[in-house]
Amino acid sequence: IQVAGATPGASVALLAAFGAGGPISVPAGNPCAGLRVDLNGTTRLIGIVTADAQGRASLGPAYVPVAARNDARLQAVDFAACATSNRIQIKY
Repeated sequence: IQVAGATPGASVALLAAFGAGGPISVPAGNPCAGLRVDLNGTTRLIGIVTADAQGRASLGPAYVPVAARNDARLQAVDFAACATSNRIQIKY
């Protein structure tokens, strides 16, 4: 999983969900609490990575929770900017 356009040096959360739905808000007590992400209630954190000096970050090999297999939706959250990436869908 690769992310581009993040804040250089920022922590970036990578999220995965099963199926359609959403948006939901980042729960209280977490970085960027209240931020809305375009995922549903099955959302799980799959990793936190640090963006490099060019704002790129990656996590691999990709891990998607078993429940999300066949229809996963992924999105990243830049903790420094409290901004989300575009949501992508993977069908396999």
